[in-house]
Formats: sequence, C-alpha cells, structure tokens
Amino acid sequence: MLNILNKSKRICTGLALSFKREPLLWTFIALAVTVRVFFWFYTGRVWEDYLITATGVENAWNGFGLTHHAGEPRVHYFTSPVSVLIPLALHPVMNGLLAMRLAGLLAAAGTIWLACNILKDMGIKPPAMAFVLAFLSFDFLHVFFGMSGMETQVSVFFVLLAMRCHQKLREGGAGKKEEIRLGIALGLCMLGRPDFIIVCACIGLFVLCTRPKSLAGIAGFALLVYLPWFVFTMVYYGSPVPNTIIAKGGSSAILTDPAGIVSSFFEKWHAWAPIYEWWWVSEGGGGRSPLLTALAATGFIFGACMFLTGAAVTFARDRACPLFAIVFMLFVLYNCMFVHTTYYMWYLPPFTALAAMTAAIGINAVFERKKAAGWLIVSVLVLLYLLPLPFLFSIEKQAQEFVENGVRKKVGERLSDLMGDTDTAVLEPLGYIGYYGRNKTIYDMPGLGSKIAVASLKKRPAANGTIAYGLAWLCQDLRPSFAVLRPAEHRAIREILPDFDKEYQLLETIGTQNYMHQSGPLVVDRGLDACFIIFRRDIKQAPSPAFP
Repeated sequence: MLNILNKSKRICTGLALSFKREPLLWTFIALAVTVRVFFWFYTGRVWEDYLITATGVENAWNGFGLTHHAGEPRVHYFTSPVSVLIPLALHPVMNGLLAMRLAGLLAAAGTIWLACNILKDMGIKPPAMAFVLAFLSFDFLHVFFGMSGMETQVSVFFVLLAMRCHQKLREGGAGKKEEIRLGIALGLCMLGRPDFIIVCACIGLFVLCTRPKSLAGIAGFALLVYLPWFVFTMVYYGSPVPNTIIAKGGSSAILTDPAGIVSSFFEKWHAWAPIYEWWWVSEGGGGRSPLLTALAATGFIFGACMFLTGAAVTFARDRACPLFAIVFMLFVLYNCMFVHTTYYMWYLPPFTALAAMTAAIGINAVFERKKAAGWLIVSVLVLLYLLPLPFLFSIEKQAQEFVENGVRKKVGERLSDLMGDTDTAVLEPLGYIGYYGRNKTIYDMPGLGSKIAVASLKKRPAANGTIAYGLAWLCQDLRPSFAVLRPAEHRAIREILPDFDKEYQLLETIGTQNYMHQSGPLVVDRGLDACFIIFRRDIKQAPSPAFP
C-alpha cells in the first residue's frame, strides 16, 4: 500500500511539474478531453458508418466472419483497417463503441501533444500555437467523429505522428531510431485511411530528396506494419481494395478540366469553414442565414489568408518544412477531382489539422510584424470554431434521439422481425438499419456491404447518379422481398417504375416528414432521414416492366 501511495505521489508531482513547464499544452489537453467527454455523454451520438463497421466486428466474434451479413460472406465492407482492428481486438473486454471512443480520447490528447511539440520545434510563438491547439480541441468535425465511433481522431493522430517523426529525422540526422519511428508511423497511416497514401508519398519524396539513404529502411519498417494487413485482405477477401471504394467509385466521375476543379472548390468552400463544415448546416436546408454565411465566410477568408501566408513562408525559408501545406493542397485537389460531395466530412479532419498547422506559421509571421493584428486573427478564428459548439451539440442530441433511435433503429428492428432467412431487402442507408436488422441479406445502395448490389449497379452505371435511380434498378434487377424507401425516393421510383406500387405493398411508415432540428440560430432540416416506408413484394403480381 505504501508503494502505491509513493508511486501516486511521484506521478502527481511529475504532472504538476510538467504543467508548470508547459501550461499551454496541458490546458488544451484538458480542454480537448473535456469537450469530447461532454459531447459523448450529452448527445450519446453514434454515427451511421460506425454501425456498418460494428456489424461485421460482432459477426466475426459470433462466428459469421468479418463481413456485413452472413448471406454474403467475406465482403470487404469497410474502408479503414483501424476502424475495425480497434473494436475487433478489444471486443472481449469492452464493446466496440466504447473502445473507439476511448481510443478517440487518447488520440485527442496525443494529437494536442504532437502538435504542440511540432510547432515548438519550428519556433512558433504561443499565440499562434494556441490557435492550432484550440482548433484541434474545438473544431466540430474533430469532436463529433472522434466521439461517435469513427476512426477519424486516431487517423489525425497518425498523420501528426508521421509529421513529427519526419521532423525529428530532419533535425536529428539519419539515425536508425528516427528511421524506425518514421517507418512505423507511415505504416500506421496506411492502416488509418487509404487516402493517406498522399501523406506517405509526400514524406517519401522529401526523404528521397534530403536523405536518400534512409528511404529503404523507412519503407521497410512501414511495410512491416502494413504488410500483415495486406496479406490478410488478399487471403480473406481476395483483394486489398475495399468493396466500399469500388461501390463509391461507381458514383464518382473524375474532373480533369482545371476550370471545373476550381469551380468544384468554390462550390464547396463551406467544407473548410467553421459552422458550415457540418453538412446539414451548409446543405441541409434551414441552417443557412445571412448572419451564419457571413460568419462562416469570415472564418474561411481569415483561415485561407493565414494558410497562404504560412505556405509562402515555408516555401521562402528553410525555417519550416512545407510538407503540411503540400499535403493539404494535394488533398484539396484530390477532393475536388474525385469526391463530389462534402458529405464525406470524416475525410477532412486529418488534413484540416495540417492546414491549421500551416495557418499557424502565417499567424506567427503576422505576430512578428504586428502583434495586435495577430491577436485579432487568433481571437476571431478561435471564437468562430468555439461558439457554434453548444448549438451543434444540441442539434445532434435531437438527431440521435429522434432520427437515429426513433426512426432508423426502429426500421432495422422492424425489418429483423419481418424478414425470414431467405428474404432480401433493398435500402439506403446501411448503418442503423443493417445493424439492428442483423444478418438479414441487404442490398444497399451503392453496395457498401454487398458485392451483389455492386455487380447489379455496374450493369447500369447511370443508376449510381442518384440514390432513387440506384434503388429502382436494384428493385428491378434483384427482386428483393422488401424495399425500404424515403418518401421522396418512393415518389421518384414510381416515375421510373410505373408498376412499383402494384408489385410492392406498403406495410408500414416509420417517422415523420419535414422534421426540423433547431437550436438558437441554427435550424437544420433532417427530414431526409426522419421517415422511411417499408414495402413488401407481392409475389402474386406480375413482374414489373423492363427498366427504362
């Protein structure tokens, strides 16, 4: 007992000394963790895509395999390996959602620590550093996805870990320890998300140009981390390419026209702005107002100016490596060329973290010339990311209670009751309905958890143009026992398939249309997912006419 007390005393003394030496670091670690824990317990939010992952994890432990539903074994139904590996490994001791949330909290603290040390070694002054730490602590996308079951916060940590290891390699020479650490960090990045190939390629290119003899060792250690996963996916799924990428790829065209790429960027500027970065505020209807637009635009303009200033400083001097700016700009280019919707918000935080790091360099440059202007920029940006949180938290609490638990969860449970072992269903989205309708054969649009759905949609590439068109084609081609449709999708499908209502009988409507979430100045239309209609196919009816 005395030993425990002595160890506790030494730990507390060490923490007190550490806080005294680095108050900014520990203050923001405490703030980041506190904000996330509050969000967790206040909203109870569980993101749709986490439940897609969780379904297969629980199937694996229940003997059905690492697949979304037993009717289609060995479907590579997830994109991020880490999103599966963490809950899969910890399943015997805790549920997957708790594992991901705890991992998110640890990663948030680690992210603040890495950012602080990176910036300190770059000579960034505390006010500019405070902006980055505040952004990482309070930005809604970082908080939301880190606490709702996604791998996003862990991925942010991996990216900054790779940046920190590369920084140490540049500063400390081509030591073996630095090579090992950087190689491991790059391997972890590849386990985080496939689009982190941008990070790995850029760091690899910098190493090749500055320390070419280190490249082979770094690549070797990265392979040691990633290769086991590559081998597993080849053996188990037949390919390392996730079925989700194939499914989503069918609905994305590639923009190659420079004018089109620039237009794409300005069409979704709000993806990089405070307040409007949350899809339902920027695109979901009632959230937009002149005041909110002005605030979001102010944050975007201030942030963009500081980013460009920071990028110019890094390219002009050897004071800081321009890696942050290059990686972010390449991601923006990729996003504008291939990802034609801002809905994929969880892709953004690892790269917006790098943008914030670059902006800090710009803010630091402003401070060197005029402190008052620097303080103004920091204050405006921090407030724009901090002030919306209470309203966004309230809206997401409402969304969880009404839309997720009150509608989508109930739809899944009802399908589970209705469907037999040989029945099939067509629907979108897959997460809640697929999780609570466990191991029912679901052909989702665009086929995230179903190779059969992907193969069907490939016959009609145009089917991926809209959700309704794709669902109509799946109903026509696969003849599911059940179709779960939003009211707007039902109206569209009746125009595409005139005999749909003859072949499918309406069983039940769950939810209500035109549902709005409101909190203070934010009014968000969530009617899209607030109502679903369950249809059952009447096998006595004649087949529908050919798909137009």
